Amino acid sequence: MSDFGSAVSKTFMLGEATVMLGAQADLYLLTPNINGVGLVKNFSLKGDVGFVDLTQGVQNQIIDSTKNKSQLNSTFEVYEYTAKNIAYALGIDGSSIVTSTLVATTTASAVTGTVASPDMSLPLTSATEFGVGNWILAQGATADQIYVDKIASIATNVLTLTYGIPDSLASGALVRLATNIDLASTVDQPYLSMAAVGKLRDGTLVRVNVPKIRITKGFTMAFDTKNYGNLPFEATVYNLVQSDPNYANFRTRAAELVMA
Repeated sequence: MSDFGSAVSKTFMLGEATVMLGAQADLYLLTPNINGVGLVKNFSLKGDVGFVDLTQGVQNQIIDSTKNKSQLNSTFEVYEYTAKNIAYALGIDGSSIVTSTLVATTTASAVTGTVASPDMSLPLTSATEFGVGNWILAQGATADQIYVDKIASIATNVLTLTYGIPDSLASGALVRLATNIDLASTVDQPYLSMAAVGKLRDGTLVRVNVPKIRITKGFTMAFDTKNYGNLPFEATVYNLVQSDPNYANFRTRAAELVMA
């Protein structure tokens, strides 16, 4: 057997990665439980390096070159459609969405008595977890009768709504605290930090720390009965300026790879 091209170690690349996103200043504080985006497939971090050449002679022989481009970009597929992940996909600061509002069904209450249509008042068994300005989802008699409204005021356990429910609600109908996320927002998106962790086939632990990114593509929502959907994230990596957190550690680089 030929020895050409034979392996000299077991540090092969095959596996999965945990990806974490958060505020720029929290780069070294990112944890899977708080900042992880959940199920991720096909994480990739690619470098694009360019050079400008100096040539001489009729044959334009290259005698020197200088690096004039060093760019990193990352792509990965996110499968969990939480409010936080959808916000990130839309270029919104998902780190500002607290854990308790990640899923619309986190807080739910039931309607007491029958609510006529239309009605601006919504009596609940408990309004403890609801607040003025919160968005709610009210579930009607069938699965697709879902109504959205904003709480204008609260008196004891009665919600006064901004728009009103356009259908009658039976006693016991569920009302859930919801998260309202802007689509196609015109607000400039924030810079974030990103960390990805995984391990090589021989057990070598790997963590990539990226102090400044923006999710520049990623939002797709398709209700499909054949395949599980995903959010195809594309992250652009930026070099730091002096006013950025962690500038002293990254002044000559855009990211770091740590292995042990």
